[in-house]
Amino acid sequence: MLGIVAALIAINILSYYGRKLYLSVLAGIILVALFNRFPLDEVFFLFYRSVSSSTSVNLALIIIGLTAFGELFKETGNLRIMVDKLAIVLSDRRHQVVVLPALVGLMAFPGGAVFSAPLVEEAGTGLELDGVKLTVANIMFRHMFYLIFPFYSGLIILSGLSNTNVMFFVRINVLTLIPFFILIYFYTFRNVKHNGKIKADFSQVPSLLLSMSPLLIILVLALGFNIYFPLAILAGIVLAMFNYLPKQSKLSETLKTRVVQLMHGINWSMALSVIFILVLKDFMERSGAIDIIIEFMVKNGVPLIILAIILPFLTGLITGSQTAALGMSAPVFLAGITDPILQRNFLGLVFVTSLAGYMGSPLHLCTVLTAEHFKVSLQQVMRKINLLGLCLAGLGVATFFISIKLF
Repeated sequence: MLGIVAALIAINILSYYGRKLYLSVLAGIILVALFNRFPLDEVFFLFYRSVSSSTSVNLALIIIGLTAFGELFKETGNLRIMVDKLAIVLSDRRHQVVVLPALVGLMAFPGGAVFSAPLVEEAGTGLELDGVKLTVANIMFRHMFYLIFPFYSGLIILSGLSNTNVMFFVRINVLTLIPFFILIYFYTFRNVKHNGKIKADFSQVPSLLLSMSPLLIILVLALGFNIYFPLAILAGIVLAMFNYLPKQSKLSETLKTRVVQLMHGINWSMALSVIFILVLKDFMERSGAIDIIIEFMVKNGVPLIILAIILPFLTGLITGSQTAALGMSAPVFLAGITDPILQRNFLGLVFVTSLAGYMGSPLHLCTVLTAEHFKVSLQQVMRKINLLGLCLAGLGVATFFISIKLF
């Protein structure tokens, strides 16, 4: 048990001081092995088995593909055109404030908050929203739809760890998203005297769909036809490669440039982090310490739901990484709960509470960069985001009890 505690503390400390997540998790793996005195040959065997498992390979391919796709989608102009066309099609500026950061957030490329903040500022023209509200709106509307976006890395990680279809988590998270969306919408626009309507131009819809086509093809193939996810992503990448080809450049030169952009976009660090999280899970399970922790909590009357709220929230808050929060929290419930229905519902709660903590972290760059853009007090913004994050966690708890009955 001391090995797991030491591993979690080490991961939090190393992440807090800016070390790469995969290195922090690797340190945690080493500590679990040392504290439990695993023989060296067993350490290598466990490590190899985890890294080479179909789950690890599949998740790594998905993360590599999605991060490369997000960068290519941005660099080829698809994202900018999609955002511009959407702003023309949507006539209500309130809806623009909601949709624009959400769309940028779904691409999940580094620095996305810097991209969406000026869009929110422009959309908020005429709505009489102050900088704090625009900052909170950019963060909340950018991240809340992660709850139901099946290609979000956090949901993909949970799905892979638990061998559960990602759509299960999407379905239960809808119950959390709807009231949370209403809450944030009311908070943002409750004092708006007019909605800043502009004339909509629906003739731009075909152009909007063209700009979204690489993303749509992934959705259709993966969700509609159940095509192997990495192959669906590959199809989206191919379409993005040939979308909006500049007329003044040779095809070979353009494709060469886009291949470079594609490779540059791969987030190897995230892929390694996901693989090492799977390794950490297997090492924790092998130690048997999680069973001891669960048994101790049961004997002392400590509800598991308390752990499912506090551990993911605090790790997300401290590390500023939902991936880290899930990596440290999910294995506890995977190894400690044998009932598959109860297990996956606990994992759904872990996802929500880790997201709530992550959004309110002082290390969350999206918040820091957005506050800097709007020139508002970071502390004031953090207080509001964390208050709303606690509301999100509370809604997650309510959804947990409902989903056990429904799903």
